[in-house]
Amino acid sequence: MNSSMTRKHQHRQSAIFFAALVATFLSSPLAAETEFEKWQAQQQQQFANYLSKEDQAFSDFLRREWEDFEVFKGHVQDPTPKPAEPPTIRNKVQSSSTQPNLPANAFFKKVYRKPFITTPGAIPGFYGHGIPQVTLPVNAKRLPRFTPPSNELIADAWKTLASTPHDAELTELQQLKSQLQLGDWGLLKLVQHLTAAQIKGKSQQTVYAWFLMNKLGYNIKIGYSHSELMLLMPSSTKVFGNLYTEIDDTFFYMLPQPTSEKVFTYRDDNKPSGKPMDLSFQHLISATGEINQVQIWVEQLKQPLSVSFDQGVSYYLKDYPQIELAWYFRMEPGDPTKSSLISTLQPLIAQLSQRDAIDYLLKLTQRAFDYQTDQDQFKREKYLTIEESLTYGINDCEDRSIFLAWLLKSLLNVDVIALDYPGHIALAVKTRPMPTDALIVYQGNKYVVTDPTYIGADLGMAMPSLRKFTPNVIPVDYTHGANSLAVQ
Repeated sequence: MNSSMTRKHQHRQSAIFFAALVATFLSSPLAAETEFEKWQAQQQQQFANYLSKEDQAFSDFLRREWEDFEVFKGHVQDPTPKPAEPPTIRNKVQSSSTQPNLPANAFFKKVYRKPFITTPGAIPGFYGHGIPQVTLPVNAKRLPRFTPPSNELIADAWKTLASTPHDAELTELQQLKSQLQLGDWGLLKLVQHLTAAQIKGKSQQTVYAWFLMNKLGYNIKIGYSHSELMLLMPSSTKVFGNLYTEIDDTFFYMLPQPTSEKVFTYRDDNKPSGKPMDLSFQHLISATGEINQVQIWVEQLKQPLSVSFDQGVSYYLKDYPQIELAWYFRMEPGDPTKSSLISTLQPLIAQLSQRDAIDYLLKLTQRAFDYQTDQDQFKREKYLTIEESLTYGINDCEDRSIFLAWLLKSLLNVDVIALDYPGHIALAVKTRPMPTDALIVYQGNKYVVTDPTYIGADLGMAMPSLRKFTPNVIPVDYTHGANSLAVQ
C-alpha cells in the first residue's frame, strides 16, 4: 500500500473516531443541556424584533424598582360575632296570621340527589364547561425556577414571555370570556385553569397568569415573599376578608394569601396603566349544566318539594372574593334554580292572602336549612347566593335573608329591604301591618320585620335583643340584572 492510500485510510479512521466521539458527547446530559441552551438562544434571537420597546422598558424596570410593602389583614364588614346557635322564639304569643301556625318540624332538608363536590378537578372541564384547547406558546422549561424568587428572575420571565407572540391566544381568551359570560374573576380563573394544565410549577403558573392578565388589559402586579410568588389584584369593588397591601392609595388584594408580613413588589409599572378587576356580580358565569336536586319535605302536604339548581355555579363561587353584601340583594338565581323554585312554590301560595303567603315563605326559609356560622362552616366570612344555600343546605342569617328576599320579590312582587344589625341580617316587607308588628320606617313607608333566622317567629316578630338598634337599610332590587346566570 502506497503512502497516499495509507494517509487516506488514516484520515478515514480519524473521521470515524471523531464522529463517534461527537455522538457520545451529544448523547451526554451536559451536551443535551448545551444544545437546549443553543436552541433557546436561537429562539430568543428569532423573536428579538417582536419584543416591543414598552415590554423591554418594563423588563428593565422590573430589574431595579422594587420595594417591600406591609401586608394588612383583610377588611371586615361586620366585626360583631354571630350566635353559635340560631335564635329561637320563646313564649310565643298568638300569631297575627289568620292561618294556623305551622308545626316546628314543618320543613326540613331531606335528601340531595348527589353531594356537593369540593375536590379540584372533580367537575369536568372548566366548572362543567367544555372549552377548546388554548395552547400556551411558552413552556415551563423556558421560564426561571424561582428558587428563591427575585425581581431579576421575574424580569427575565417577562422578557421571555413578551418575546413570544401571544396574539392568537389572547384573542381566544377574550372569545371564551364572552362565550362563557365571564366576569373579570372568571377570566382570571380561566387563565389559571389553562396555566395549571400546561405549566409545571406553581411559581411559573403565577408568572404566566400575571403576564396574560396584563396583556388582557388588567393592572395586576406580581409580588414575592421568601419562597412564594403571588398576584396583587386591585378591585373596583371593595373586597373583604382578603389580605392586602396599599400602593399609592390603592388596595391590592393578594392571591394566594402570603404567609409573610411583607411583600416585595413595584410601585409604578412603567407602562400604560391597566384597569382594576371588577368583582361585582354584573357577570359571573353562564349556566354550567352541573345540575343537582334537593327535596324539602313539607309535613302538611305529605310530599317533598323538589328543587333543581346549578351546582357548578356553587363550585365556581366557593372561592369567589367576598364583596359588599348589597350585591347579593341584587342578584337573581339562574336557571334551573329560578324556574324550579317558582314552579314549585307558586301553587302552594296561590290561594293565600299576601300576609299569609309571606309568612309561609318565611317559615319555609327558617326550616329548610341547617344553621351554622360562616366561621364554623368555611373558616371565614362568606355570603351565599341562592344556588349556594341550596347546594350546602347550611347557612346563617345573611344567607337566609338573601334567599327569602328573592322569593318574596319574585313570587309576591312585594317591596323588600334588608336590615343590617350588628352581627345579624334580617328583612322587612312592605305589607299591611298588624297592631303588634315590629316595624321599620324607610323613606316614609312602613315595613314589617321579617326574620328568617329567628326560628319560630311569625311575620312581624323581631328579636328582642335587636330592638335597641336602628339597622342600616340595604335596598333589595333585581331590576338592573346584576348577574348573568339565567342565560343558558
